[in-house]
Parts: sequence; structure tokens; C-alpha cells
Amino acid sequence: ATVADAVRDLEVRLSVLEETVRLLAGVVESGKYSEPELKRLLREAVDGRDDLFGAALALGPRFASDPAQGFAPYYYYDDGELKYADLAQAYDYLLSSWFREPLSAGHAVWTEPYYDEGGGNISMVTYSVPMYRQVDGERLLYGVVTADMPLEDLQYYLARMELGERGFGFMLSRSGKVMASPQKEDWLR
Repeated sequence: ATVADAVRDLEVRLSVLEETVRLLAGVVESGKYSEPELKRLLREAVDGRDDLFGAALALGPRFASDPAQGFAPYYYYDDGELKYADLAQAYDYLLSSWFREPLSAGHAVWTEPYYDEGGGNISMVTYSVPMYRQVDGERLLYGVVTADMPLEDLQYYLARMELGERGFGFMLSRSGKVMASPQKEDWLR
């Protein structure tokens, strides 16, 4: 494939992923769901999707049934099988970049690449959409919905590019971290 074809295909995949997360965030924001219902909505959004690795729906502590514990279900694929992890049990998700960054930005963001220990346990980037609720006339953070893309998937698009006999490509994040390159050991550097 030409560079333009690979880039276009990646852009389409990313825009579909972003739209899916924004749609789920809108559904959650506009409804009154119990935690089991939120978990089911998340599972349904991930189940059968081959264009995303996993997704989380994390509530701000004020809105979790147990504010000290939090609420952060995560569904992801491992060798083609849908799995579940409770990120509220795995780590302090309130400190994670995928939770903090959309809040400080005030809008949806792609995180810098990172290794997701305790969740999917792979190197990935995450698209995070903040959700808000009106409480007594005040707009408060309700939570964050995410979708993950493995760096392996970015490598697939890079490998499709025809760069000549001696050419090679790589992808960098906004801050200059290597997200994809022919040398996997360079990723996240």
C-alpha cells in the first residue's frame, strides 16, 4: 500500500473508534444507569468489535456507589477472547493519564503511549472522553469513557507502507515517544 493509503485507513479506523467512544459517553451522560447497567453497556460496546482492544468506563468518586473504592470496569480482548478487569481494584485509576488528561483538557484526548499494567497489560494509546452531570446547577465530572488501541496495531499500518528497498518508517507521539517502528524495543522511548 502507498503511504497515503495506509494513513487514510488508519485515520478511518481512529475516527470510527473516536465516534464509538463519544456515542457511548453521550448515552451514559444522558441516562440514569446503575453500576451493573453501566458495566453491561460497556460490555455491549466492546463485544464483537475487532477494531478496538478494550474500553473502560470509570466514574468520578462522587458518583461511585463506594467512593473510596471507585468504579472502573474494563473489557478487553486477550487472544480473541473478551476478558474483564476491574481497574478500581487493579490501581488508582484517578491518577492514570487516561482519566486525568481529558479532565484537565476539558475535552476528549488521545493519551501518550504507555504500558497498561493491571489492565490490558500491553503497550497502547487510549482515547478518553470526559462525561459530566448537572448537580444542583453545577456541572460536575461524572466519569470518563475510553477505548484502547495497541501499539501493535499501529505497527500494522506502518508495515503496510511501501517505503522502498532501504526505507523504513516510524510513528511518534506528540511528545516524541516512539509508538511504532521496525524495532519493537524502541517503542515507548
